[in-house]
Amino acid sequence: MAATISSGLSKEISQRLTTMKPDAILVAEAPTETDEQLLSYYGNGNEFNSCFHFMFQGLLVNHVKYGARDINFFKEMYGVQRRLPMDNGTGVTDSIFLSNHDSFAGARAATQLDGNTDKIKAAGSLYLLLSGIPVVYYGEEIGMQNGPGDGDEPLRGKINWNEYDRQKTDQNSVLVHYRKLINLRNAYPALKNGISYFVHSGYKYQAAQPTPGQCAWDSNQLEGGSPITSVIRVSGGQKILVVHNTASNEAGKNNNGWTYVYVDLSSSSGLNIPFGTNITPLKYYSSQDPKTFPAVDKDNQAAYGVGWFGPLQTKIFFIGNDLPTNYVTYDNVLSK
Repeated sequence: MAATISSGLSKEISQRLTTMKPDAILVAEAPTETDEQLLSYYGNGNEFNSCFHFMFQGLLVNHVKYGARDINFFKEMYGVQRRLPMDNGTGVTDSIFLSNHDSFAGARAATQLDGNTDKIKAAGSLYLLLSGIPVVYYGEEIGMQNGPGDGDEPLRGKINWNEYDRQKTDQNSVLVHYRKLINLRNAYPALKNGISYFVHSGYKYQAAQPTPGQCAWDSNQLEGGSPITSVIRVSGGQKILVVHNTASNEAGKNNNGWTYVYVDLSSSSGLNIPFGTNITPLKYYSSQDPKTFPAVDKDNQAAYGVGWFGPLQTKIFFIGNDLPTNYVTYDNVLSK
């Protein structure tokens, strides 16, 4: 919808749409320059159900492109998501995305990431596992890049169905990665609908496992420059920890992107994970990680080791003692 639509008209459209089809949602694709402008499209929860978060888009892509979190990353995300009008019980949600069909918003994500498959997958992991509605622009799921032409035309090319068919059977492809993440997201309420709590993380590039005191810690969510971004997604009583390493594999630099990571599970991150709570991996790296991780205790709560991270790797952990025996993971989700 155009940015000039009146509040009265959007209310009327919303009311009529709800009457005709109660499960439909109204989405605004309206470029805005401030959080206040974006939030105005929601009204009191009686206008648009969701709006494209244009100001967050570049921060998502650049986190992976440059291998570090911008100082405004959480400020921008929380500036909208924590101010959504939810007190009247209406369903409103932030829409987050990497690219769309308009050139003013930048090139396709895969083009911005130089066609690097690992970076494309890492960018997908970053936003598909955050709070909000992830909007996948067609072709993004196969790493489609800009085509020929001028203006918006390079962003709107034909999808390569041969490439799509090839990636369907390649377990390391962008397509299979997206399918796994989307299905995993839908399997857990915390990943599908949960809010995101910022989690303090400590890391150090070196070959030997560092102690927590040797690590560089992001002291607050407004601190930029860290390659590590950690959040706990929470919905009801369910909690899931997501940890990203966006550092690239640069030969001879920063231990080639490999780092050991600790996360703070104490009250300083807004959540106080009790002693005795199990931490179960839903996505990890079998060649580097143990099959099981220790329960939270007094010795590890403030600096819980989540293991070694290779460049552009993401790990996901279920926090709690109520995980079903036959639980869904990144590796088995497509067979469930």
